[in-house]
Amino acid sequence: MGFSFFVGELNQLISDVYKRNHYAMEEIEYKNQLLEYRATTDFLTDLSNHQAHWK
Repeated sequence: MGFSFFVGELNQLISDVYKRNHYAMEEIEYKNQLLEYRATTDFLTDLSNHQAHWK
């Protein structure tokens, strides 16, 4: 096992970390949108509530 093996393993690790970070950021964005919707929409009527007017 030489230097090129180490570089290949390092590249794979960096790629895995990038993919996990990308998916985590997508999930955070989705959850932020869901939180904003829930904060600005009445649960029972699905109409905009008072919080929606302060945006």
